[in-house]
Amino acid sequence: MSEAHFVSQHLRSDHNFDSFDSGQPALDEWLRRSALHAESIRSGRTWVWTQADAVVAYFTLVGHVIEREVSPRPLGRGSPDRIPAVLIARLALDRAHHRQGLGGVLLADASSRIVAATEIVAARFVVVDALDDNAAHFYEHYGYQSLPDTRRLIRKLSDLAHDVGNS
Repeated sequence: MSEAHFVSQHLRSDHNFDSFDSGQPALDEWLRRSALHAESIRSGRTWVWTQADAVVAYFTLVGHVIEREVSPRPLGRGSPDRIPAVLIARLALDRAHHRQGLGGVLLADASSRIVAATEIVAARFVVVDALDDNAAHFYEHYGYQSLPDTRRLIRKLSDLAHDVGNS
């Protein structure tokens, strides 16, 4: 099934996400219990893919900063002490849609929204904290660099914007 069958939209209270199951209980529970609250206090923006009114995927974006001293030297060079960034706080796809190449399409959807947002509000990096090694490898496949001894990955916004512009 291709992404053309999904509608990508901002999370609303009438979305049905009760049966959402990504295989990661922490991600599923956050969607059910915290996503709408994060929206209401503007601490995170969540976008969902829906199919027949059911949520089949989602991602949450948050403004963020990176301390220059913890970024790899080549990436932090020329930056202020606190580097503006966007955090992909959550990204999950329902298990019924795993292994169809849709994770990359979901990440591309998030990426295009990040690039659009940073046309208005500046950011230099995109950051993600991978839940496990499989998630870290997923992001590495799409050009994210792991920070040493962590599951935190970053990508320069200029590189992401280049990729989004060429897709």
